[in-house]
Amino acid sequence: MDNMVLQKLGPVAPGPQGKEGAKSHKDMVDPNPIVLWAGSKPAAILYLRQKEGTLEVEQTFAKMTGDGLGAGVVGGLFQAYPIRFRDLVLTEVVTQSLPNSFLADCLATADVNGDGVDELILPRSRGGIEVYSTEKQLHSFAGEGHLPQGYFYVPDESYIARLKGRDVVFVTSKLDNPVKGGKEVKPGADTPRFAVYRIDNKGIARVTLRGTAAPPNRIAAFGALSRPGSRDIDELLIVAPPGADTGTTLSRYRPDGTAIGSPREFPLPIGEGLAFLSAPGSPYAILRDEAKIHFISPEKPFNWVQTVDFEQLGGEDDEVNVLHVTDAKSDPKVVVSIRRRLPDGHVQTTAELFAVNAEGHCFAPAPGGQGWRLLPGLEPYHRIAPPSPLHDWVDIIPSSDGSEDLLVVYSRKAQTKKLTHEEMLAAAERFLTARKLQDFRTQLLVRLDQMKPIRDDVAEEKRAKGITEEIKTPDDWKRRLPESYEYIRQSNEAYAFVSLEFELHSPLIHGQPPSPDECRNFDEYRVWLTEQSIGPETRFTLLRGNVEASWEVNASVASSRDAVVPGGPVAFCATKNASTIVFSADTSKVPEPLTPTSLPEGRLPGFFLLGPSTEAR
Repeated sequence: MDNMVLQKLGPVAPGPQGKEGAKSHKDMVDPNPIVLWAGSKPAAILYLRQKEGTLEVEQTFAKMTGDGLGAGVVGGLFQAYPIRFRDLVLTEVVTQSLPNSFLADCLATADVNGDGVDELILPRSRGGIEVYSTEKQLHSFAGEGHLPQGYFYVPDESYIARLKGRDVVFVTSKLDNPVKGGKEVKPGADTPRFAVYRIDNKGIARVTLRGTAAPPNRIAAFGALSRPGSRDIDELLIVAPPGADTGTTLSRYRPDGTAIGSPREFPLPIGEGLAFLSAPGSPYAILRDEAKIHFISPEKPFNWVQTVDFEQLGGEDDEVNVLHVTDAKSDPKVVVSIRRRLPDGHVQTTAELFAVNAEGHCFAPAPGGQGWRLLPGLEPYHRIAPPSPLHDWVDIIPSSDGSEDLLVVYSRKAQTKKLTHEEMLAAAERFLTARKLQDFRTQLLVRLDQMKPIRDDVAEEKRAKGITEEIKTPDDWKRRLPESYEYIRQSNEAYAFVSLEFELHSPLIHGQPPSPDECRNFDEYRVWLTEQSIGPETRFTLLRGNVEASWEVNASVASSRDAVVPGGPVAFCATKNASTIVFSADTSKVPEPLTPTSLPEGRLPGFFLLGPSTEAR
């Protein structure tokens, strides 16, 4: 896994995001890539572009194109895997009066037809669902008819159940009126408040929930149970939030939607943020909330829930990331990462990995990949640390195919070295012009007019010292009112040194070479500047049991703050012999600008593939 090659994917069309003089509409490329995997190779890589105008939204799911996506070897360099989305560009123009946009936040990628290649499942806001292979549309569902005017089952969440050789995707939808124009018609009591759709190798079908137990009005979490030895879904599970007369309940259904018994109330309080974890072949359905893991045996009449509290593994209010279920068929264990919260509220960039089973015991990978061994106490099996203090935490990512591999990501943005005041003064004396040096020294001076912003504090200090006469000079201020004088002096000094550092590093910050007429000792200054620049870097570390492999790239992973595509800026898939990483990043070597309006185009997300070279394939 050591022989890896980095390729840039593209081009993409980012539009004027963040540029000065941009038009009134927002034109955005989502930083989260959409990857359709074929084993550990991407069969297609897509991105979402969204243009928001005054009255409409244009959404496009487009392929990655360009020289970086050719197949084979060109000019001695390995190229990315072939992309076969040649003609498919899904574009929808949506008006506010009749929205039917792609719901990118609940799209899914899964191998629903069992051919070894993922498909793209695209829900729409008016209840439609579309399924695309890498070459064509496979299935289409227009949505439900016979609903009150203006109402649709709007997709809410996608749940992927991974079976042997294929996947099944469930889409849960809420009854809603997305138009909300004119006189709103209320739905009748006989109209279910949600719908469930199953997507598999047979197509798209609604699962009608029926039987002695009436379905709940809301879904807090949806899951599917596939027991040991089963090749299909055995049960559907719905967790409903507390009602007027009940707490949180669990309802069970057969795959055709027939209810199994009556809803059961959980024997202990259940928190927020509920989600079922994928655990094919497990005897448990595994439900997480924001603070606990619940191992559920729904067929048991008693003691059907076993709970592990995250606080057993760490302190209260720590940052917990539930990763995946491992060893599902034997003794299911949930793997979580915990980052400790410091007294100042910040979260550490180091992390601990725990693997915990239903009894609350902790485990570690056995040597040689031979299962898991029991640890003597509540201990992590692995500790993760950044490669340097300048690297920030990004994420720990499970492999997209549901395997037990994990990818740890730390990233460092382009930046300049932090200088002490002494180092700045020495550099200023060598490189700045006499005028700029004088500007710096002027900023340090305390002036009488600086009393105005703090006149209340000055008046209080004068009263305390019994001074009634006017302060006429800075020296008089320093001698007679030293506290307020010192406050202004320190403020001036802080501002002056920030300005001085900006002046010294200005060519780096703006990404422009220095000009000989704006500095002294020009050649020395250029050499000094190269020593001040710290380039972007991301470290990817593959964890496979107790074995690690790491790779560094000269780019910083893009922020996903405004992303709507599920997942994150990094997608990862691994097999026994190969691993591939697709990510979006900023390759600019220019440190972050001081204001958003100076954002250069080069800082917009670029998409990259890190995968095995031809020799490693």
